[in-house]
Amino acid sequence: DINEGPLKKAKENINKYNLKDKIKLKQADGLESYEENIDTIILSGLGGVTIVDILKNKKELLPKIKKIIISSNNNYYYLRKNITNLNFKIESEKIVYEKGKYYPIIVFIPGKEKYNNFQLKYGPKLLKEKNQVFKNYLDYNRKKLIKIYKSLNNKYFLKKIKIKREIKMINKI
Repeated sequence: DINEGPLKKAKENINKYNLKDKIKLKQADGLESYEENIDTIILSGLGGVTIVDILKNKKELLPKIKKIIISSNNNYYYLRKNITNLNFKIESEKIVYEKGKYYPIIVFIPGKEKYNNFQLKYGPKLLKEKNQVFKNYLDYNRKKLIKIYKSLNNKYFLKKIKIKREIKMINKI
């Protein structure tokens, strides 16, 4: 992180869970302080676009990485699509609900796998697991889409069709 506060909090958690020997913190902008022996990248608390930019700005380092763990604040479709285009596939996903917001946590590993647009938006592993937090997340998104659909007038016909299709897909789950 570039800020002192998040690093201080991370250090407290590392000490709390006795992980001093396993995790090394660095204050830096993105991957600017990358070291050769690093094989895992954790990017958390950032927007999806920022996370993708950090990874793309140091694309030459990615072949050495065995795992990328992401907890983004937004743009999950963009995030999944772009990181998979960097030759990573989704190994696992979990979703957390905290302070009124849903946060998918995504683990990427090297490899190729094809995902459709619905999987990129909602998470292929989350769609398979279908735990209660994820079902609540889908319901939240369904309600949001219904609101948007109702607010659009008929000149947005194609947008309405797309939204209606997504609502139907969510309803099937």
